[in-house]
Amino acid sequence: MMKQHIEQIRAHEHEARERLREAQLEAERIVEQARIDGERLIEDTKAAGAELRRARAADAHREAEALVAGIRSEAGRDSVRLAETADRLRERAIGLIIDSFRKGF
Repeated sequence: MMKQHIEQIRAHEHEARERLREAQLEAERIVEQARIDGERLIEDTKAAGAELRRARAADAHREAEALVAGIRSEAGRDSVRLAETADRLRERAIGLIIDSFRKGF
């Protein structure tokens, strides 16, 4: 009876070791799959970050172009106003010179 009991214990021990080995293999498989998934997620995140960086750079470039266009437009308007003011002042100066000659100065 004792021998039979020992054999049952050994059989359970063998069964337990087999289940432990299977559990270890399953754990290794899960860890490997998690590593693969993690690496894929890292690569996806890097790609998304690069795309976001490109999109932000393109947005900044468009905004800068719009700002430069606005500054150029404003500078053009200022240049026209300055030219008009210079023309008026030149005409006024010519008028003052002509008046001075008429008055004999």
